[in-house]
Amino acid sequence: MNNVPCILICAFSLAVNGWTRSSLPPVIEKDTILTSAGSPYYIEQNVSVSAGATLLVGPGVQFLFSQNTSITNYGRFVIKGTKNENVEFTTLSEEVKWRYINNYGSLHAAYLNISNATRFVSSYGDTVILENCMSSNTFGTTGDDCIGVHNADRVLIKNCIISGNPASGKTDALDLDGISGDTISGNTISGFSDDGIDIGTNSQNIVIAGNIIDNCEMAISIGETSTASLSNNLLIFCKGGIQSHTGAVVTADRNTLFGNDEGIRAYHNVTEETSGGTIDVSNTIISHCGLQIYGVKENSQISFTYCLTDSLLLPGIGNITGDPAFVNAEENNFCLSPGSPAIDAGNPDNNHNGISYLDDPDDRDPDGSRLDMGYKPYFKPDLKIIEISPSNLCLIPDKYGEYSDWFLIYNCGDSSLNLNGYFLSDNAQDPFRHKISGNLLIQPGDTVIFHAGNQENPDIHHVSFKLSGEGEYLSISNPSGHLMDDIHFPMVPVNYIFKRVDLSNKWIYYTLPVMGDSSEYTGLSPEPLFTANLSLIHISEPTRPY
Repeated sequence: MNNVPCILICAFSLAVNGWTRSSLPPVIEKDTILTSAGSPYYIEQNVSVSAGATLLVGPGVQFLFSQNTSITNYGRFVIKGTKNENVEFTTLSEEVKWRYINNYGSLHAAYLNISNATRFVSSYGDTVILENCMSSNTFGTTGDDCIGVHNADRVLIKNCIISGNPASGKTDALDLDGISGDTISGNTISGFSDDGIDIGTNSQNIVIAGNIIDNCEMAISIGETSTASLSNNLLIFCKGGIQSHTGAVVTADRNTLFGNDEGIRAYHNVTEETSGGTIDVSNTIISHCGLQIYGVKENSQISFTYCLTDSLLLPGIGNITGDPAFVNAEENNFCLSPGSPAIDAGNPDNNHNGISYLDDPDDRDPDGSRLDMGYKPYFKPDLKIIEISPSNLCLIPDKYGEYSDWFLIYNCGDSSLNLNGYFLSDNAQDPFRHKISGNLLIQPGDTVIFHAGNQENPDIHHVSFKLSGEGEYLSISNPSGHLMDDIHFPMVPVNYIFKRVDLSNKWIYYTLPVMGDSSEYTGLSPEPLFTANLSLIHISEPTRPY
């Protein structure tokens, strides 16, 4: 901020039917901080932030906009939500629509949820940074692109969820023009009647990576002499996957395209005979195209190397055909199954320096093998969850003598692993909930136990969440975010263990941990029965341990 005292304001307090509410002034001329203590803030007229002023919005703040109102920034607009305390810009009902953020200065928003607007932001300012933001029920009419940024000095749009309405008219999720050296990554974009990401007007060196885009007209379109590199994107169920047109130059490496009418298009529209662009496609899977794998015009330039299609064999080096063997395309799981022809089939010298992946780490996947084709490399996990005790009454105490929930991790690999930096979670939507901090070595064939007692300051063997005996989710991920193992386990009775059989996908109920000798059970009876004194639970007949 500027080196002047900030003013903490709760805006204007208006008495309405005996209670007060905060309403922002029409012009914010001095550095201002808004906190959740004064929230919600009512935007009953257009609000602007003057040049030279900073408006800082803290965690947990809510703005409630009136019909057709907006906020225009000429200074610095900083929205600092957090993972646990988002900032919300919305209206009192879905029938009331506010307009959008109009930016002519610097906008930086984190964990901001936008809803019931016609757009998210329209910017002709110098900076737009959006991280972990979300838009829903935000649409106008033709031309009301959700996020429009033009001629900015810096743009970063990362880990945002942007949902559209295909019936609202021809609109893009992201329309970015005249920018340079900027990054669009990790976003989920769905349901736009035009482009998911549209880069144009001589934008240069744009990085588009790790995005998931579905049900748009064109997933990614690069045009008007722009240049961009596209990598590790999943583009599904659109009319077109990737487009390069009107003099644009695109490199597309390690992407997965599935269920699009057309995979790659190296021109703008069918009627524009000289609207060709250049695109080099490598290490990419193009599957289940409805019309054609690629389309060109007379002045188009297109090349394919080390790509997999399920029909037409593409011209070029290393291209193959076959079933990519996704884990479950019907459930939108486009990870590679073991045995997929795309595994270890990518370019062995992908950075074109004349050194093979055998001697060049830059040409390898995270597991050290040759590159795979597609947006997400196949990863063979070396860790398995093998035992879960979510209702531990008196089986195993922790070092404090307490009987907290626990689970057991097994190293099924060939080398020792240091679990420092790995993640454990009981929430599939938040796989990084608990990070293991500190060196924790696990040898091949050995196990490590974790206690789930929901401690505020957990040590290395304790996690910051509890498990539910009624059934829950449990996962472990490596420091790069790759899922090593997960399970949705069912109800487990008090002092019973849910145990994996021989590292398979079969699980049984057990009465003692792996180091003990006891009976095992194939499942619970549909409705547990109790003796007359209500002291004994009956479950299915036991079999001796294997």
